[in-house]
Amino acid sequence: MSKKVEKAGAQSVEAYEKALKAFWKKDYEKAAELLEPLARSESAELGERARTYLAVCAQHADKKGAFKPKTAEEHLAWGSVLHNRGEFAEAQKQFAQAAGLAPQNDVAHYCLAAAAARNGDDATARKALQKAVDLSPESRVHARRDADFEALREDEEIAALLEA
Repeated sequence: MSKKVEKAGAQSVEAYEKALKAFWKKDYEKAAELLEPLARSESAELGERARTYLAVCAQHADKKGAFKPKTAEEHLAWGSVLHNRGEFAEAQKQFAQAAGLAPQNDVAHYCLAAAAARNGDDATARKALQKAVDLSPESRVHARRDADFEALREDEEIAALLEA
């Protein structure tokens, strides 16, 4: 790894840490300003985390107090926030919107499957997980270890999908 890449990575982590400090101090404007460039990061994990926090910042910035996602990415980010809070039914709705707006986005389908599984909607979980695997076979590997699918491990269709 080159020194230039290492420096850029360290700067991204530093910016992320500053953004989180602002976020937890409820300075959502400053947090959003710091998170915006990170949301487009080459690091998929960092970008996803930044987008999730950006969605929360947007919610707080909205005068009416209710965040209204418009794009697939915003639905994914807001759905992730809801999922992490344990609000699986609402998360499932957001992920369904994301999958509808971006039908070729494997992450949207995977997240929909995870939220549906947690929400007890087995049929939607099966269908969405199948679509996620069709779009990205790597989804199968992730789902094997994902606790969100624990309740479906005994399901024959899911077991066959995960073992294929």
